[in-house]
Formats: sequence, C-alpha cells, structure tokens
Amino acid sequence: MREQQERECRRTMVASGETRASSRLLVLRVQSQLCAVPISHVLETCRPLPTRPLPNAPELVLGVALIRARPTPVVDARRLLGHASLEAPGRYVTLRLGSDGGRVLALAVDSVVGIREVASAQLEALAGVLSAEQPLLQALGTLDRELLLLLEHARLLPETLWHELEAERASA
Repeated sequence: MREQQERECRRTMVASGETRASSRLLVLRVQSQLCAVPISHVLETCRPLPTRPLPNAPELVLGVALIRARPTPVVDARRLLGHASLEAPGRYVTLRLGSDGGRVLALAVDSVVGIREVASAQLEALAGVLSAEQPLLQALGTLDRELLLLLEHARLLPETLWHELEAERASA
C-alpha cells in the first residue's frame, strides 16, 4: 500500500513538473555517459538479479530475470549505446512501457545518479534528426556540464521481441 502511495506521489510530482516546462528524470550512468528516463515510467531500481538467456534475442538483451515474480526482459544499456559490456551491471532500473503500462523491462546500468528536474530548455528534441538511424534517443541535453542522453524508453526492445516474449509467457 505504501509503495503504491509513493508511486502516486511521484506521478503527481512528475505531472506538476511537466507543467512548469521541465521534466523529472531518473539520471543513470552507463560507463562515462549520463542517460535519463522519465521518472513517470520508473517502477523501481534494484540490485542485479540472475538472468536466464533468451534464445535468438538480440545481443543487447541479457536475458530474462524474475522481478517481483514477473519474467522481465533485461536490456544492457552499455550495448544499447554501443559500448562493450565487460563487467556486471551495478543496478537494474525497471521501466513501465506503453500507454497502458502493460509492458515492463529492466534496464541494466552501471549506477543510478538520482532524480533531477531538467528544464525543457536544456533538452533538444531529436525528432527527425536521429529517429531513422537511432530511435533510442529522444533528446540530447546537458546536466552538470555533461552530455545527457534522454532515452526513448518505449523503443528499448524491438516490437518483434515483445511479441515473442508475450507468446512465450502465454504458453507457460
């Protein structure tokens, strides 16, 4: 119950932040790169959990982990951004995707920096600039004199892989 109240509180804060021409973001570190996702889509952060590989999954998918008793695909943020993935991730960030919130995935990152309110003026939308080649980025910006990549959280996994996961879950 308390967890749900905290989530509702966070959603309210996010909504109020967006009306002030700013966004509340969860800032993450992936190697030396700062990345962010809207806090409104974050369910939780947790220590890395054991993952089981998925046959035929893209290289950026580490596998599936049981998070809160739910099979959850785990995406390696290092590979997503084109870095080598030599060490184990430091944290998982569980994200709710889609307008109905029915899809959940975990993003494996090196660390969670924290929640920051970022003015819209600090973010430059990339619609039409990189969308054809790199649909993973929604905007670029700066935070504390560092480049900040705002991830397009809804596109972290290809649609075909979602269908495979949903079919596998339905047959289990």
